[in-house]
Amino acid sequence: MKKVILLAGILCVFNLSMLFAQTEKGNILLGLSSSIGLTGPSTTMMSLEFSSSKEKSDGSSTNGSTPTKTSSLNLSPKVGYFIENNLVLGFDVNMALYHSSQLSADYNSNDHITLFGAGPFVRYYIPTGKVLPFIEMGGSLGLTNNKYEYFNNTDEYKQSISMLEGGVGIAAPLGDHITFDAILDYRSITVKDIKNNPNNDRTVMGTIGLKVGFTIFFGGHKEKSVAL
Repeated sequence: MKKVILLAGILCVFNLSMLFAQTEKGNILLGLSSSIGLTGPSTTMMSLEFSSSKEKSDGSSTNGSTPTKTSSLNLSPKVGYFIENNLVLGFDVNMALYHSSQLSADYNSNDHITLFGAGPFVRYYIPTGKVLPFIEMGGSLGLTNNKYEYFNNTDEYKQSISMLEGGVGIAAPLGDHITFDAILDYRSITVKDIKNNPNNDRTVMGTIGLKVGFTIFFGGHKEKSVAL
């Protein structure tokens, strides 16, 4: 019985050392994250998400109850380099597509928005156990192209988006080189028109969201054998 307990303890320590080794100085991080519970291109600009919704009403479309369909697809890969043990600096590239439409016998419109943004991030892993807590902060600058079609008319304009965010999360190992991540973060997002905006009018939003995703580690870590 003592040998079984000893073996279990050794394996546990070995698994922990394997995970901690992935966050050593000189390693590389690749990640992909997704936001949950947020809608619209501005609040999900840093996420991977696909959603579709349809609003229905039994009322007449002439009373403002035209059905609306929306969908969005957002992708945010990241790459980072461990400058110290547990401390990684990196870069996010953010892409998003958003579509909304209203179609009826009396009215039709289509709203298309595409977004591209990028910015740095920093993450620090707290080496406390098998599941690693971490703190992350970052920022992003981006541009959107908005195309609005209604009847036979088309309006097109561009906006700039800037964002600052910070949060706390956990990384749960799924193997020797991959973790499942969840992070609760706060984001401050500023959106403004690029042209015809002499007063610098802008919309400032603050959101709290949950992001989930996966992280893969590469680097100089070498497998070690354990002699029993």
